[in-house]
Amino acid sequence: MKAIYDLINFRSSKDPEFLKALKLYSENIEPSYRTDTKEIMYWIEKYGKKFEDSFYALGFYYNNVLIGFSELAYFVNEKFVIVDYIVIDKNYRRNNTFFEFIHQIEEFLSKENIIYNYIVCEVGCYFENAEPPEASKLIIRLLKQNGFGVVKCKYYAPRLGLTNYESEVIAVLMIYSNDTIKQIKKETLLSIINSIYYKYYFRWYEAFLEKKELIIYKNMLDSLMVKIEKGLHH
Repeated sequence: MKAIYDLINFRSSKDPEFLKALKLYSENIEPSYRTDTKEIMYWIEKYGKKFEDSFYALGFYYNNVLIGFSELAYFVNEKFVIVDYIVIDKNYRRNNTFFEFIHQIEEFLSKENIIYNYIVCEVGCYFENAEPPEASKLIIRLLKQNGFGVVKCKYYAPRLGLTNYESEVIAVLMIYSNDTIKQIKKETLLSIINSIYYKYYFRWYEAFLEKKELIIYKNMLDSLMVKIEKGLHH
């Protein structure tokens, strides 16, 4: 049988296929790195109404069988896309499947007429003084084979909410550009990270945290931003 891959953009939190995709997502990602599915359901309905930027929840299909899930956000003014998750059912995790998933995302961005300079991925890795796990090393290798480059700076993936302490880790930030760039200016990188922190993470939790909690969360983001800026001085 010929392999047919497809990518579906879910637009409603009540779509049965979207609910199946969330179940697949929950079953195939570690709890410490998992965004609350109720939050995803909220933003799939609200994001485009509240902001000029866009949020997408995508289902990846193989011969009409749902085998993967991804979240993307596109920042209009900054002209970059962040790929928040790339989750594939463990029964379908072959290299060619991952490559096809990335290809389908590129095709989707083209069909949506999304003009971008960069596609950015966070690969959550490890805590201080620890080695990246094998799963993270594999994703980094696969992304490299798809044209992504590793940004040579210490990057911190912010906590998912206030109390999921395990989710705040040192991460590898990876960037793709159609120009096959080998370098990126410090100012450009800081602009990208600033948008990820404050226009993605902070925005996301504005809807779910109390005012006092939100101040604490912003202070945490500010602290991480300072650490990154200090690291870039070298």
